[in-house]
Amino acid sequence: MASDESSPLVARSANGRSKKALILKLTLGGALLVLALWLIQDHGHSDSTPEGSFVCGVTNSSAGHIKLTNKEDDHYFYWFFESRTSPETDPLVLWLTGGPGSSSMFALLTENGPCTIQGDLSTKLNPFSWNTTNVIWLDQPTGVGYSFGSPADKDFNETNVGENIYWFLRGILEKHPQFQNLRETDVQHAH
Repeated sequence: MASDESSPLVARSANGRSKKALILKLTLGGALLVLALWLIQDHGHSDSTPEGSFVCGVTNSSAGHIKLTNKEDDHYFYWFFESRTSPETDPLVLWLTGGPGSSSMFALLTENGPCTIQGDLSTKLNPFSWNTTNVIWLDQPTGVGYSFGSPADKDFNETNVGENIYWFLRGILEKHPQFQNLRETDVQHAH
């Protein structure tokens, strides 16, 4: 029997399922992010928690917005996790998800963050975590993920974005002075 345009195709239903799964993961990831922000808002970092608890791992983290002082009202969102080995001496990595327009929180929650979200919404230590370095996952440019700003501050090229990352790093080093003495070779970027 010949297929016409109105007959369902297997690829369409498989594609529909994968879109639904992606939407579900993004929704759950966003909910976990909101919960984590709520948990750490009073302290600036989360307390260490035993493995197997709702927030997995035993590493300090902080999340929030850094106002870019070179802009009128831009705020870059970040989530920082300390190294699980030697945070005082391990390098600092800035994770920038490629795109443009992709939130780094997706990588944090599904690729290389300290834990992954399971189907039952529990968390599990991620065996592929970048946990031997101090890592900042950054939503950039403005308007991506949880980063926001004034429409007057729109970025038009890589030079604008590069300047913003410079000012973000200055702001993050004010919040985390323990990294102010890092040499340039101790700060890496990945995407």
